[in-house]
Amino acid sequence: MSLDLINTASTLVSALAVVASLVFVALQLKANTKAQRASSAWQAENAWAQLNFEVARDPQIAVILDHILSSVTGSAPPEGPGARQTKFMIRSLLQHVQSQFFLFREGSLSEESWRHQRSWAVKFVKFPIVEAFLSEEIEQDILSADFRSEVLGSLESH
Repeated sequence: MSLDLINTASTLVSALAVVASLVFVALQLKANTKAQRASSAWQAENAWAQLNFEVARDPQIAVILDHILSSVTGSAPPEGPGARQTKFMIRSLLQHVQSQFFLFREGSLSEESWRHQRSWAVKFVKFPIVEAFLSEEIEQDILSADFRSEVLGSLESH
């Protein structure tokens, strides 16, 4: 066996090893991305479950949330401490959805999960009491411009 043949064979083996390493890294990256997306979806749903659990534990919060979700056109927001609690409940719910929007935008949450959350948010901001507080949230820059465009922009198209 000549030195040229040995050199060529070793170069070929080295090249195949590099290709195999790159394939392995690509498969690991794909598996890691899938695991990250699954974890993000679980965390997003778990955040809602935790919020619902806390609402169920506190009758006063449940009453406030019921007032928000069952309000009809012209329903006046509560006054005094109830108004502040209502405002912060609305803010909390919108921030929950906004955090999921950020996960979706960065590729960690599936489109199906985001569509579901976006649909809920679009319906939520249509409640009169939420609309009454929404302009203040926008004025205070509580919600990001991208999120507002994604959720409120869809209201204008309906």
